[in-house]
Amino acid sequence: MAYRPNALLTSLETAAAKAGLFLNIKKTKYMTFNEDDNHLPICSSDGTQLKDVSDFRYLGSYIADSKKDFLIRKGLAWNACNKLHNIWHSNIANTTKLVFFRACVESILLYGAETWTMKKRVSRSPRRHIHQASYEGTEHLMA
Repeated sequence: MAYRPNALLTSLETAAAKAGLFLNIKKTKYMTFNEDDNHLPICSSDGTQLKDVSDFRYLGSYIADSKKDFLIRKGLAWNACNKLHNIWHSNIANTTKLVFFRACVESILLYGAETWTMKKRVSRSPRRHIHQASYEGTEHLMA
């Protein structure tokens, strides 16, 4: 069966209307993969053209680019790490500080990681950053 996005959208709108629902066409967007840039636009049943996007965020993660998602997560994790400044400079045992790190920083970095599309270079990055931050990168903070 050929890919017919307009027919699919029309049948979705029809089924939704039967249930008393409607599509908010202003918020509805679409993304294409493995298509040339000359594809026909997708239009709703009233003729409104949907917006074609190259990437979008779904459940907190970017769909098209895992590297972008990882870089955002990395920034959020470092921000969380910096907010724990008082913990790092306290007299708490280093093992307890490591538990704080794993709970408060590493969890932020790795949120959604199971959905990332990994290349060999990127797949080593989270481990490398966790290792550096938890052992080498925060060593001076735990002194």
